[in-house]
Amino acid sequence: MADTRVTRLTRAIINGNPVMGELEGYTPPPVEKEMEDAKGGRFFAEKIMTGLKVGDASFKLSGVPVEVLQAMGVTRGESCEITVLGVTIDEDGVELPQRWEHSGEIISIKQDEVKPGKESRTLEYSCKAYKHMDGGKVIYDLNTRTQKCVVGGKDLLENARKLVEMA
Repeated sequence: MADTRVTRLTRAIINGNPVMGELEGYTPPPVEKEMEDAKGGRFFAEKIMTGLKVGDASFKLSGVPVEVLQAMGVTRGESCEITVLGVTIDEDGVELPQRWEHSGEIISIKQDEVKPGKESRTLEYSCKAYKHMDGGKVIYDLNTRTQKCVVGGKDLLENARKLVEMA
């Protein structure tokens, strides 16, 4: 399997409104383990995972006036649904679909540098729920409200949710 991939096409859907030609770039949210020292009665401490943290995501749109952003329901403080779709092609010519789904809140809408040509804005948003699929396989499916915690295709909290009668 080839490991070099190039993105061929992307588009975003914001609260059901498609955005294609205006999508300049997308940065997925980082997913990080939260680690703490565990020493107990031992001489050496070790680190144990105590949770996961989903960071903020962002994307850059060009040529979209504020009125359109407001009509899409992505003004500051509102909750929104954002899906980014893409397709990559590897060096063997195999095309793979990419999908990032987010449910969260817009943190900021930043006007980028004003200069002749297209105007652009960068939207940064938090992720209460985040799902990433690569080639049809689930990489992440994280939801802060339901405590779903799929990492690399495995639900890390499936049994824990059952034990506290959440599933």
